[in-house]
Amino acid sequence: MIIGIIILSVLIPFLIWLFIIFLLKHGAKQAKIQKEKRNKVKGKFGEQLVSKCINQFKDEDEILINNFLFHDKYDKRHEIDHIFFSKRGIFAIETKNYIGSIHKYDYEHYIQILPNGNNNPPFYSPVKQNEGHIRSLLYLLKDNGIYLTYDERESLFHSLIVFIKSDISSIEEPTVINLSDLEETIFSYPIECNQQLIHDIANTIVEIQNKQVSSE
Repeated sequence: MIIGIIILSVLIPFLIWLFIIFLLKHGAKQAKIQKEKRNKVKGKFGEQLVSKCINQFKDEDEILINNFLFHDKYDKRHEIDHIFFSKRGIFAIETKNYIGSIHKYDYEHYIQILPNGNNNPPFYSPVKQNEGHIRSLLYLLKDNGIYLTYDERESLFHSLIVFIKSDISSIEEPTVINLSDLEETIFSYPIECNQQLIHDIANTIVEIQNKQVSSE
């Protein structure tokens, strides 16, 4: 009897401790899931704003593709938020809907300072992220019969990083802009002479996207 009481006196606190640990871990997991859901909703809303902005100034014969998903030769997944096939070139646009101010952290990372003065962990440079997307997109085009010279690649493809409302005044990158500057930035590029090549690339990307949709 005494032994049983001793065992219970040890076992019950231990079980309570395990239950508390479970609740803490479960709560942290749920909080992380909810945060990821909120960030995803905010990201999609930012992408909708960029899409709406482009549709307000693009010509009828210009093409905007949103959320282009593809895998590279290493089966790495890429998602380009927007590809705008314009008379002024092909713009691969990465959208970031962050609050607060954005600063360079190091060569490969940026950091977000929240309005309350706290900061989130550094995140990978969207400039380098988008450059990687474009390189993989060029390989995808090559695999689909579109071969571009170095000069054609440099002339036609442009990377833009659009922060919706963040303070990016400390970022000295001409391709990192706010949404309010998107139209002016795109119109600052000269009109390309090889409109047929832009048209061919657009058709190829549309065909790839349609095949992906039909196979889902």
